[in-house]
Amino acid sequence: MPIKLEKIQSTKSGSWFRQTGEEPRDYKSIGIHHTRQIDSSDSLQSALEEFASKVPDKAVIVLDYTPLCTQTEVIMSGVAYIPRKTKYVAGQPA
Repeated sequence: MPIKLEKIQSTKSGSWFRQTGEEPRDYKSIGIHHTRQIDSSDSLQSALEEFASKVPDKAVIVLDYTPLCTQTEVIMSGVAYIPRKTKYVAGQPA
């Protein structure tokens, strides 16, 4: 099942981690990239849904989402974050 579209955010990862109090080391990060040829009948919504389908199932959020649109294609990238099994507290495994 693709990640919910509201979980794909342009928020910078550093800001998100500061705001949530989460630790980056508690997540595995994976770059996601998708390019789609478009024409006048295409919607950006369908391109975003295709991008979402490329995100791993266990990801909880995609940050640093950046779309780039040209006349013939849309290029999307972001970083998916997947929780690690081991959490860290004060720099030590919990």
